[in-house]
Amino acid sequence: MKSVRCSTIVLAAGCVMALAGGVFIWAFDEILRSQVVKNVQLREGGFTYDIWKDVPVEFHMSVYVWDITNPRQVVRGDKPKLVQRGPFVYREYRKKANITFNENGTVSYREYRHYRFSRERSVASDDFVFTTINVPVLEQVWTFAEHICEVLGEGKSFSLENNVGQSGGMTLLRLRCLEY
Repeated sequence: MKSVRCSTIVLAAGCVMALAGGVFIWAFDEILRSQVVKNVQLREGGFTYDIWKDVPVEFHMSVYVWDITNPRQVVRGDKPKLVQRGPFVYREYRKKANITFNENGTVSYREYRHYRFSRERSVASDDFVFTTINVPVLEQVWTFAEHICEVLGEGKSFSLENNVGQSGGMTLLRLRCLEY
């Protein structure tokens, strides 16, 4: 008799726990879902709004440049000798403006970004001068070379190396990092 009573109590307790667990899972899911929507939904004065509007994380952009150390020889047609310089680090600032909450639940805004040079994180000042390839001029020379090859026909060639050297150094630029 005792074992039947004990089995009945264990069975009843198991059913109650299973029912309570099912209700708890459903209730927990609903509570969690409502809290996520309440706290994550982007609305003015909400928990995430200030973090979204003014991101508290610092963003840094590291810039590396290729410095041509033999520009005179390159102008004469030699291969460039390159040295990587950097990092030159800039802190990125982001600001959201013209924030509009639309009726369809979306948000429209304009994000502005500006950069400030970080001397303490960089290897040199942003006045550092380096020599690099003038890509727009080089692209024009390359396009011209392809056009000449088409005009001359098959079997004819146009030496890009010789013509880069004849361009009078226009294919190279001396820049300061802040101009790059």
